[in-house]
Amino acid sequence: MNEPTFFKPHALLKAPIVREGRIIRDLTMEPLDWDALESPAFERLPARSVCAEEFRNERYERVA
Repeated sequence: MNEPTFFKPHALLKAPIVREGRIIRDLTMEPLDWDALESPAFERLPARSVCAEEFRNERYERVA
């Protein structure tokens, strides 16, 4: 079987190819409240239109 071909930009020619990722736990983060996620998403999250409107308003506030 042929080895996969990787495109590496000139700046990265000497960089190693990473074939594996690891999850690193940040102990400075507050622990998550998993009980808050027990209910279905449609009960916890507002409708798409509400989210879109909030995003739009936030974006316009940043621009103005």
